[in-house]
Formats: sequence, C-alpha cells, structure tokens
Amino acid sequence: FEYIYFRFLCSCKITKPQLQLAAAVCLYISFKLHSLDVSADAMADYTDDCYSAREIVAWEMLVLVKLGWSARPRTP
Repeated sequence: FEYIYFRFLCSCKITKPQLQLAAAVCLYISFKLHSLDVSADAMADYTDDCYSAREIVAWEMLVLVKLGWSARPRTP
C-alpha cells in the first residue's frame, strides 16, 4: 500500500481533501494485487461514504496511469 501511495503522491499534486480518497484508492489497488475480493462499493463503505464507488474507480484509473501501470515494487 505505502509503495503505491507514496509514488502516487510524488507523481502529481493533489489537494488536502483528496488525500483520503488517494489513500482509499491505493489500498483498493493493493487489495486487488493481493487477490483480496473487495469491491469499489465496499471501499466506499470503508470511507464512511465520503466517496462513491464511481469516484474510487475513476481515481483507480488515475493512480494507475500516473504510476505507468507499475503498481508493484521493483525486485532486485
């Protein structure tokens, strides 16, 4: 999670209110990478419905594009 989150924060400027959304989306991506079955609706619930499932999915695409679709750390 941290790897994706910090790389995303270094790749673009976001506003302070967007930090929670970015964190939720990076966690969502991490769940998918580890084959955990969590839906965008569930992630919206985890944010206490501050963000919709649609926003989470849209930001998932934004994060992945900003990371060049590279969401896993490099291995030596």
